[in-house]
Amino acid sequence: EKVVIPLNKPCIFLEGAGTGIRGTTIESDDNGDNNPVFISHPDNIVAKGIAFKNNYSYPDNGIKAKDGIVLKQASAVQVEGDRCAFFKCAFHGIQDTLYDKSGRHYFKECFIEGSVDFIYGVAQSIYEKCIVSVNIGKFLPTLSGFITAQGKRAPQDTNDVIEPPAWDDWNRTVHEKDFTYVEAENYGPGVAAKRVGWVKNLTESELLKYVDVGYVDGDGWLAKLPNV
Repeated sequence: EKVVIPLNKPCIFLEGAGTGIRGTTIESDDNGDNNPVFISHPDNIVAKGIAFKNNYSYPDNGIKAKDGIVLKQASAVQVEGDRCAFFKCAFHGIQDTLYDKSGRHYFKECFIEGSVDFIYGVAQSIYEKCIVSVNIGKFLPTLSGFITAQGKRAPQDTNDVIEPPAWDDWNRTVHEKDFTYVEAENYGPGVAAKRVGWVKNLTESELLKYVDVGYVDGDGWLAKLPNV
């Protein structure tokens, strides 16, 4: 099944029974730019305790290629309204799992997994106490993947799934001066001195404006959400 919330239906609170095996799951197996499992267009949407899954590129889906899998854009969620929040939700996919398209968004205690660009978009978002799971080793062990496209901050514990350069400009070197990629307080085997040269080093005060909840909550909208 697929769920689409149209632009003229703002202020909706979706509450599921959790993301476990007996919880609430919305899933489908389609691919393409306009075929996410869940699309939310309007402002002021809140979801809690729901798993969103796009099965398209999973090997057990029955879609086979030369290497045993078809890897295409297959988003689980596309969210583009302003002031949207997700609490204790799960986002499952392989490529482009979470299309955090536009607007100010807040994700708390969520689980997000994928292999390639699985958190992407140009939204202004904070992910607080979320688990970011890389499944490329399980499904596509011969390939390299990207956790984010237009990402804001790397997880603190980098472990050994992060390659030394850590970041990639996709051969668009002329734009390096226009964006900010930062790592802060990282630890683990993935921390290396061989990062790309355009990663920025910010002071503590400069970093705070990106990691403080005020980055998305300048007008206090989070305090007005339903009691979740």
